[in-house]
Amino acid sequence: MSGVIVAMRRTLPSCTSLARNGLIGLATLALLPAGPALAGDLNVLGALSAFYDLNRQEIAAITTALALLGFSVVAAILSMHTRVRAAKNEARLRADIGQLQVQADRYRALLFAEPQILIAWAAGDNRPQISGDVSLLVPQERPQRILAFGTWLPPEPALRMDHAVDALREAGEGFVLHFTTSSGHPIEAMGRAIGGEAIVRIRELSGLRRELAETNLRHNALLEETEMLRGFAAASPWPIWAKGTKGSLAYANAAYARATEAASVTDATERNLELLDSDDRAEMERALAGSQTFSARLPIVAGGERRIYDVRAVRIGGGSVGVAIDASEADALSSALVRMAEAHRRTLDQLSSGVAVFDAQRRLAFYNDSYRRLWDLDRAFLDANPDDSSVLDRLRAARKLPEQPDFRAWKAKLHEAYRAVETAKDTWYLPDGRALGVVTTPNPEGGVTYLFDDVTESLDLARRFDGLIRV
Repeated sequence: MSGVIVAMRRTLPSCTSLARNGLIGLATLALLPAGPALAGDLNVLGALSAFYDLNRQEIAAITTALALLGFSVVAAILSMHTRVRAAKNEARLRADIGQLQVQADRYRALLFAEPQILIAWAAGDNRPQISGDVSLLVPQERPQRILAFGTWLPPEPALRMDHAVDALREAGEGFVLHFTTSSGHPIEAMGRAIGGEAIVRIRELSGLRRELAETNLRHNALLEETEMLRGFAAASPWPIWAKGTKGSLAYANAAYARATEAASVTDATERNLELLDSDDRAEMERALAGSQTFSARLPIVAGGERRIYDVRAVRIGGGSVGVAIDASEADALSSALVRMAEAHRRTLDQLSSGVAVFDAQRRLAFYNDSYRRLWDLDRAFLDANPDDSSVLDRLRAARKLPEQPDFRAWKAKLHEAYRAVETAKDTWYLPDGRALGVVTTPNPEGGVTYLFDDVTESLDLARRFDGLIRV
């Protein structure tokens, strides 16, 4: 190889002569006639050797140099082409990056056009990325406190938020919740699983969104209240019903179905079974049309048994709601009390002592005939249930009470019996010469019972007896 290189240095002409001679050689070859294919290569080599006076080693060296030169030229052309294409790709990529950056800035501006907070958890990463205006809920310098939901939410909403976030991170379950913060601001919390990340967005509601959230909260509260009332009505032992605008049965509880001997609540509503008889229903409808309420104690046949019920009904909207409370025991007790009171009245009317009962409002609740005759009062006046002071004032005006220097103070002392717990006794000396023994007894349920006895003869006999003893 070293011999070839030495031969090349010795025999190779300059580049200019090489090019000139090469062109001459090529022109010569072009002028030569085309020979047979069998001797083509040998004739060409022979012609070149004869023309340039070169041996085989020099021809090989020249061929190698030309090959290297051609390879270098081709490589340079390809390199330049590659660099031009790379520069174009780089310019295009830079333009795309710029457009993407502008687009990202635009989306970020749109995303945070209203105050909100974004919390993102990457898959398998417990460290969240928090962005947005955290000062809505927590101090700006401590953004991690946004994850302590109990610091800015009441206890129950904070627990719901914890459970919703856990379900989002573990199972990808989305949620939309509306809360009112501890400071009274309505917010919306939305959770979604996007691109392998769990993202929670918290924003303060205003305008239409706020009205919608408040409406949703009221709807949920009313729904919960309705479910509670429906549960209470269903479990109530009293028949409860509701009627629509056309008077048909729209709702009935299980007690209503039992009272009407229906197979079920559905059967009672479908058959429009009535609890009251026609006359009572007509009276109730007239009352509801006028005063919007109806209240009466009525006999009702419920479950094949006639019982007494306190029926209450209220008109609501275009319909009505009613309830029937079993008052059979109360009615029986009331009747027994009335009979007992009448028996006591008849007994007290047989007494020679005057009896007057005043209730807790200090109005006359009962008097016997001896009391009326004792004070010679009009029956119409007594039947009007006058108060204690009115009775005393009338007796004083008729000069039938003991003379008192300060009647107001005397009356106030007498009325202390309404606040007393023990029985008091006194003797009144009337202007007409009679003497009355007065027993004042406080009633357990409030009020006072006065018992008046004419003790004039007893005192006269006592005085006579004392006089005989002295003699």
